[in-house]
Amino acid sequence: MLATASATCALIVLDTNVVAVSLPSIARSFHASFADVEWVVSAYMVAFASCLLPAGGLADRVGRKKMLLLGLAAFSLASLGCGLAPPAALLNVARAIKGVGAAMLLTAALAIIANTFHEGVARVRAWAVWDTCMGVATTVAPLVGGVITQWIGWRWIFMLNLPVCAVIAWCATRASRAIRSAGPLDIAGSTLFSLALALGSWALIEVSSDGLTSWITCARLAICELLFGAFIQAQRARAHAMVDLALFRQPRFVVAVLAMFGYAACAQVMMTFLPLYLQNAFGWSAVAAGVGMLPFALAMVVGPYIGAAIGRRLPAMTVLSLGLLLIAAGNLLTGFVAGAERYALVAFGMIVTGLGAGILNGDTQKAIMACVPPQRTGMARASARRRALPRSSRPLAYWAQCSPRVRMRPSSTLRRFLLAWRLC
Repeated sequence: MLATASATCALIVLDTNVVAVSLPSIARSFHASFADVEWVVSAYMVAFASCLLPAGGLADRVGRKKMLLLGLAAFSLASLGCGLAPPAALLNVARAIKGVGAAMLLTAALAIIANTFHEGVARVRAWAVWDTCMGVATTVAPLVGGVITQWIGWRWIFMLNLPVCAVIAWCATRASRAIRSAGPLDIAGSTLFSLALALGSWALIEVSSDGLTSWITCARLAICELLFGAFIQAQRARAHAMVDLALFRQPRFVVAVLAMFGYAACAQVMMTFLPLYLQNAFGWSAVAAGVGMLPFALAMVVGPYIGAAIGRRLPAMTVLSLGLLLIAAGNLLTGFVAGAERYALVAFGMIVTGLGAGILNGDTQKAIMACVPPQRTGMARASARRRALPRSSRPLAYWAQCSPRVRMRPSSTLRRFLLAWRLC
């Protein structure tokens, strides 16, 4: 079951990153601007983030194995829809459905690992296997995306998910018994949370076109805040709440969640943004941009091993702090050298960022899962990821706003983006 769960997570990482390389080709195929196709990523991210916590709670109650199989079915059907979608609007709808399926897959797969391997050498070995799968997926994703996009067409990026999902489903059906927790489903909490997060993410994405101080943005954010308030009150009143609010009284859990937020806001977004920069700034093809992302990807593979070595000598919170500092230094370096349009300098910044991201990506999972009982691992994992993923959609809105300028001065746009993002 460990191999199946790790392969499932790797599939999500691979699918997310290969799409980033193909966005320019998708825009050309539909004769659309980048602003028109930004929802190819944003629709996926909004649906993914909105459904993570409900999917985590559902996996804890109906069974992680069953949730994994349902997620594979939704992910497969949505991939087929993406590959066959004639207009961009239908592609965006299919991507949103795919985000729902990915949320079901991620929460179920990680909960299976955390619930199966509780402590000791077995747990360390399980997370090492997971780290390796994530590293391999991250490394090959840009290159695979570039090769598929340039040689056989961007639609096959989605169609090739079908046989992969079929193999994972076959492995899951032959795996160990399903594990579930008792307790009723929190339908009201799931609805309130999903609506609040979707509305908040939508408001942030549309800031570039509507303006931060416009009435429609303020209205969306206000309704989002009210829904979140209602969600918190609903959780306090339930005996079997979807979110165990007591976890947020543990400093280690809070720090790990904040580290995950920093990883997503400052490193994960670069996996989407940098391929676009390389293709626009240097005029590279999709394959060349995929190769150009290898320094970042390889550094992410090495990062967990460095984090593990340091973790044997230093406290876990110190390791998380080091990862965040490396990500900040790498982002600042990349921002300062982007205007020079020299790939070697940009690659060095990518390596520093990738090392920090690799350290965080492994250690945050372990720190979060160590704070919760086995029967609540799906909920806890979703709590962390739902804080991280909405941050990934915000830079795309900025890029869409800047897209007319990108064709003329992409390096200066990247530099302004990185510096402004660090200040925010």
